[in-house]
Amino acid sequence: MKTESQVLHLLSIQSFQGEADWEIVQLFCQKHHFRLGKFTPSYNSQGITGSQFIEWYHKGFGCGDVAKFSNESVIISDCDTKIAKICGKISTEGFCEASLTVPVSGLEEMNPEDQLQVHIQLSHQNLEYCRKNFTVMPKFVPKINDRVLIWNQNDTKLGVIRSISPNTNEVELYCWFDYKTKKCAYSMHEKDAVTFHEYHFEPMSIIAQRRLNTELNKYGKVWYDKLHRIEPLEVKVEVGQHYWYINDKMKIIQETEKGTPTSHFRYIAGNYFSKHSEALKYLEKMVELLRDRLTK
Repeated sequence: MKTESQVLHLLSIQSFQGEADWEIVQLFCQKHHFRLGKFTPSYNSQGITGSQFIEWYHKGFGCGDVAKFSNESVIISDCDTKIAKICGKISTEGFCEASLTVPVSGLEEMNPEDQLQVHIQLSHQNLEYCRKNFTVMPKFVPKINDRVLIWNQNDTKLGVIRSISPNTNEVELYCWFDYKTKKCAYSMHEKDAVTFHEYHFEPMSIIAQRRLNTELNKYGKVWYDKLHRIEPLEVKVEVGQHYWYINDKMKIIQETEKGTPTSHFRYIAGNYFSKHSEALKYLEKMVELLRDRLTK
């Protein structure tokens, strides 16, 4: 099987024998939820048929795949249904650059688990296959608070980085969305969604940012990038209504929303509650934290 990126690349360089073949490809892509956008196909007698495209999808080779060639593990940088370009070889000693053009018929398929192990090995060398540049490059390491597209051959997710540690292979996210399972999580402490070496990271596009917030909106939440936090779609009460905050004497104070900077600063600080019961809940937590602090 192929990723959406591999499918779109093949379509961009491949012509089709006729309109009926393109219709078959369109229906196949729709069934597998690939977003083709405003793609315009080309036709000629040397193009592929719809059935050949489907066969390529299940058994062929795509950009970034790892295959066997002359008993060596090689990384395919670019290919169509007949010719493949190789950008490197990898062995127990590590990655070695290479530049070969070979017939696809000379390649031997590797199972997905073995391919993943090669990408993990590259990651441990601070390298990765870059699908935008069709070559192996230094691995992109996102920074804290970066919004990223996270992917490998099996998964594609959107997420926001809370912490990342290549040395321990740990990644913690504020929130994430999985394109395949449609699952969305937003606890601010998502520690088990992805790992560093098993995944690739790319800056999130504007369209992807909108998709992440669309999914969060279904749960009444939104990612507020400026404050680096998940919050309800509606946090502040209407002007003239009551809200509560905790003052410096650790007392819950009722206030009327006047739309002033003071109430906005309380909202930014997270010290703004639309319900007295919620303010009481967090006051109790704060008191407990301060009580524990005194024991130290």
